[in-house]
Amino acid sequence: MPFLDVFVTQQEESFNTNVYVKPTNPGYCLNGQSANSQRYKDSTIGAYIRRALTHCGTWEFVHKEIKRSTQVLMNNGFSERDINPQTKKIMDNCPSQTKETIQKSHVVYRITCKRGNCEVLPSSYIGMTTTKLFRRLICHLTSGTPKSHLLEKHGISITRTFLEENAEMFDVCADVRRPPILEALYIKDINPKLNVQAYDLQALPSMRRKKGSDIQPAETQNKEEQKSSTNERRPFTWGGRQTSP
Repeated sequence: MPFLDVFVTQQEESFNTNVYVKPTNPGYCLNGQSANSQRYKDSTIGAYIRRALTHCGTWEFVHKEIKRSTQVLMNNGFSERDINPQTKKIMDNCPSQTKETIQKSHVVYRITCKRGNCEVLPSSYIGMTTTKLFRRLICHLTSGTPKSHLLEKHGISITRTFLEENAEMFDVCADVRRPPILEALYIKDINPKLNVQAYDLQALPSMRRKKGSDIQPAETQNKEEQKSSTNERRPFTWGGRQTSP
């Protein structure tokens, strides 16, 4: 389905996007042999390449669109000597941000699922790690809530590509004591669906379970029963003298 200059394709559990070009598009743009300034020519090349990166949902579509755009530019007087350096410059700057992010440590991160029904109401998981983020993402491949969610709700296995594409960094703190506190605050504020708290949050005393909300351990109950029975059997004293009941 075309929408403006984006072509949306529905798949089994998600949507994919690509650059949409009208059949009546003649393929004209600024001529590379014109008397315009070089910065205008570089801007024309960059517009085609950046549109491929922002509009295409997969790298396969990106490469196809860049190939098509290169041919359009060459048809309008541009040479490969002008196109290739600009393409390489933009492509080199694209993945570096993701690499720098997953190499950081002492971070609070979020993993968002947008598959199937989660496309409309995304399910997210918030976590923290004191090691590098990419190491923590690898741990999610073997176990954890995101893996269980994908397997139970969507019937698919979690992959490293899924984690890298859907993980984002919330906060960074070099102090090793603060990430657990930040994680607890983000969980309380955002209330992500995939975060199910099985134990008390020791970082935030206000988040601990109130007395009487859960069943007390057997040892605690036995101690309280023994204490209560002892109080009942203890004789009443008055001025150091025992009195009969």
